[in-house]
Parts: sequence; C-alpha cells; structure tokens
Amino acid sequence: MEYVLFLTLTYFIGAIPSGYLTAKLFNNVDVRNVGTGNVGTMNTMVYVGYLPGFITLFADVGKAVMMIYVSRRLFGTDLMMFMTTFFVVLGHNYSVFLKFKGGKGLACLVGLFLWIAPLLTFYIFAIYLVFFSFVRSMNIASALSLLSLPFLFYRVNSSPLYVVFGTLLALLILTKHIRPIMKVLEKRDSIKAFEEEDLKQL
Repeated sequence: MEYVLFLTLTYFIGAIPSGYLTAKLFNNVDVRNVGTGNVGTMNTMVYVGYLPGFITLFADVGKAVMMIYVSRRLFGTDLMMFMTTFFVVLGHNYSVFLKFKGGKGLACLVGLFLWIAPLLTFYIFAIYLVFFSFVRSMNIASALSLLSLPFLFYRVNSSPLYVVFGTLLALLILTKHIRPIMKVLEKRDSIKAFEEEDLKQL
C-alpha cells in the first residue's frame, strides 16, 4: 500500500507545472498560449525569458531529484527508483493541474541521469547535437536521441531492469514528440510544394 501512496504522491509532485507557474509569476503569461504551447524549459525560455526558463529547468530537474532521493531513502531499490522517475515524468507530461497537458519530460529525465550516471546527460546531449546537425529540427533530433536511451542505460548497468525502464521512459517521452514532429514535417512539405510551384513558373 505504501508503494501506491508514494507513487501517487510522486505523480502529483511531477504534475506541478513549473513553467506555467514561472511564466505567470514573471510576465503574467500563459505559456500554453505562446510558441509551441509546451510548458517546459525551452518554450518558457524563448517566449517568457531566460531567467524564468532556467528557473523552470531547475524546478523540473529538482522534482525528479527530490522524489528519487526520497524513494532511495524509503525503499532503496532500483525498481522503485525507476518507478518513481516514470511517475514524475508521467505527472510532468500529463499534469492533472493543466487538464492533462504538460511538458515533454526531458528535464525530469536529467534528474534520473544525475542519480545513476551524470555523464549520461553529456552523452545524450552529444547524440542530440549529431542528429540536429542532420535534421535541423529540435523535436526530431530529441526523438531520435531518445531511441538511444535503452542502450545508454545498458552501458550503465546490463541488468534487464535498466534496459526495460530505459525503453519505457523513452516511449513515455516520445509520446509528447509525435504532434510537434508531425507539424514540422507538414511545414516542410508545404515549403517544398511551394518551392516546386515556384520552379514551374520559371
């Protein structure tokens, strides 16, 4: 029973919309109505300001770090560490306080990295930069980078538990990338069609 109560609490902590609250506090802006509509770090930073963006980043990473710390103290198992991370990300991405909308969960994932292997943050960012240099889209590059998560977790610990939760966390976060990626691809198709129509006029 204590596991259910703790994971329920973890969801609600994860669901605290840091970006939304920060944007309201600093600029009285509803961050859901600007830019991508995402309540995470990047949208807050670009459309509200650098300071609110960095506060959002630290708050979202902090949610995960805090709850993982409590989980380790109370239960002390890797399984509960991963379950805790999953529910933090679930709350962050589908916040009950924002009608089940939210961020993308990447900052919360960094909180887990800081616990199991801080260098993972550097590795996945390096992978992201490689993909971004080819696709020139933050959302597509982020999604492709997430595909490396099971492999990176395996490199940290070859236990099936790490691989399974690396896969589950990647899938959970990828669900928030589908719509932005579709918009990027539709926009590129529109631009390509416009350019082809222009060429016909030459």
